[in-house]
Amino acid sequence: MEVQVAAPSAPSPQPLINFFKTHEVDAKKETDGVEININGAIFTCRRAGGTNRRYRLVLSMASEKYKDKLLSDDMELQLEGEDLSTLEAFADSVVVNWRNVAGRDGQEMPFTRDNFIMLMKACPDLWVELRLEARAVSNFRVQTIVEQGESLGNS
Repeated sequence: MEVQVAAPSAPSPQPLINFFKTHEVDAKKETDGVEININGAIFTCRRAGGTNRRYRLVLSMASEKYKDKLLSDDMELQLEGEDLSTLEAFADSVVVNWRNVAGRDGQEMPFTRDNFIMLMKACPDLWVELRLEARAVSNFRVQTIVEQGESLGNS
């Protein structure tokens, strides 16, 4: 069997990609939080992941609390255990405040752990959206996509 080896081709002139500008995350944003706007309500969230070690620790502790559900043969119980452990981890280590959130009575609802859990259970689509935003690395980058465009002269 004959093996043929091709000579390396000359690299085409391509611009260098600076991943520090496009992908570097801001540890301060991840641990202190960023403001996430959902329909005019502002949720101050730390990153659910990344350098937010507290989230990983709290999630681990909450998972231990719901271990029976998570290890169940019943998929519905597994999903319930996962949702409850994630919800508690968010309440204790990700969402740190909110503004412009009203209760059922239309009055401002203060941010508390219990109010957060109650709201997320009552509004599962909001819970899905908030989870996605708190996990999205793009919300915690050193330079946002808008800032990158402005630095390139694309405003």
